[in-house]
Amino acid sequence: ACPVDEKGCFTAATEEAAGFAGESVLDDGNEAVLTALREGGSLLAAARHEHRYPYDWRSKTPVIFRTTPQWFVRLGDLRGEALAALHAVEMRPPAGRARLEAFVRGRTEWCLSRQRSWGVPLPAFYHVETGEALLTEE
Repeated sequence: ACPVDEKGCFTAATEEAAGFAGESVLDDGNEAVLTALREGGSLLAAARHEHRYPYDWRSKTPVIFRTTPQWFVRLGDLRGEALAALHAVEMRPPAGRARLEAFVRGRTEWCLSRQRSWGVPLPAFYHVETGEALLTEE
């Protein structure tokens, strides 16, 4: 489980993060973690470092990296079929074909669950109690 929610605040999803629940990972939560590490004798050193933080070019808001469940397909047996299918697609700009072909050739897995608001949803059912995905061969 990811200890950071969609608002960029710590959650109680993990034992380690539970004490910081509700704190922003970019603001007070960061200081709270440092304090806890200091008090626990686990902090070797801390120093301020100025750097450019990543921002979303559309919303102009900070990008917070979170761990989230992902769906992948193993490309091994599908690679040839996927490359052949690309030839039936008209690419704009045409240079996009070479880039996509290089991706398909060079990767062992492809992430299906690209977490973009404009992506295609994956129809999946999850077990209510365990959260496990219910999958069949079909």
